[in-house]
Amino acid sequence: MSSLIVRAGAVWLLLAVLAIINGVIREKLFVPLFGEQPALPLSGILLSALILVSALIVFRFLGISSSAQAWLIGGIWLLFTVAFEFLFGHFVAGESWSKLFEAYNVSKANLWVLVLIATVSSPYVAGKLRGFI
Repeated sequence: MSSLIVRAGAVWLLLAVLAIINGVIREKLFVPLFGEQPALPLSGILLSALILVSALIVFRFLGISSSAQAWLIGGIWLLFTVAFEFLFGHFVAGESWSKLFEAYNVSKANLWVLVLIATVSSPYVAGKLRGFI
């Protein structure tokens, strides 16, 4: 079980790098091309797709052998993501708590909630799509 958690953490680091790259793409490409409002949902959809594709690619590496393990890994990824978002965002980047919670406001076209759903469900979906669980 501990090796499963270590592998899940290693893959989460990859997902974090992809999320940072996604943010750079949003700010340097999507915002200048489309504006802030369209860039946010486009970025959320792109990151969600990247997470699912990553889960499909690394599924065997993760060593998932059951639906419960897939959901456990998704839960670990979700926990790491939310913890990083709030701890790094507030204590390192200096963002206010209210600014950090704005990401959860879908009425402002932010699809961060979709990213979190993709994060928690991608190991399970990848397992189903690959026929392993």
